Amino acid sequence: MREVNKKVLGITVFLMAVAMLATPIMGTAMADPTKGQKVTASVTFIPPPSIPNMGDPWWTESGVFHGKGRTEAYSAILVIDGTPCDAFVIMVSQVGTWNPQQETMIMHSNDIVYIPSEGSSDGFSGMGAMKFYGYSWITHMWASQKVRHIWHGFGSFEGQTLMLSYEGPRGPTMTGYCLKG
Repeated sequence: MREVNKKVLGITVFLMAVAMLATPIMGTAMADPTKGQKVTASVTFIPPPSIPNMGDPWWTESGVFHGKGRTEAYSAILVIDGTPCDAFVIMVSQVGTWNPQQETMIMHSNDIVYIPSEGSSDGFSGMGAMKFYGYSWITHMWASQKVRHIWHGFGSFEGQTLMLSYEGPRGPTMTGYCLKG
C-alpha cells in the first residue's frame, strides 16, 4: 500500500513540476497572439438610416413580432488605429423577434461595410447580434441596447477582422479592435 502511495505522490510531484515549468512558456506564447497587430477601432452610425426593404414581418397569435429581411443602410465613420474614414453600412436582418410584454427585441444580421461608399471594392462583411430593451410606444425608440459585430475585411482590408460592441443607453458608437493580418 505504501508503495502505491509513493508512486501516486511521485507522479503528482512530477506533473506539478512539469506544469510549473510549462506555465512561463505557455504564458509567453499566449501573451500577444496578434504580434502587435491588435489596434483600437470604432464605428459611429449617422442616423437616421434609410430602409430600402421592410422585409417580411409577422405577428404570432400570442402577440410576439417576428421579422426577417429588413434592410437598414447607414452612413458611418469608421476609425481604425486613430485613422477615420467614411463608410456605408448595410445590415440585413436574418432573424428579429420582439416581445412587447417583455419590452425586448433580439436581432441577428448580415452586414456589409463599404469603404468609402456603397459598392466600393474595399470594406468588411460579417454578422451582428443585437438586443434592445425598453421600447417606448411614444418615441418609438429603445432605451438601451447590447450589440456585437464581427466583420472580416475584403479588398484592401483583406486579412483584417473588426470586433466591435456596445452595451448601455441607446447610442450610435461601437468600440473594439481590429486584428490586422
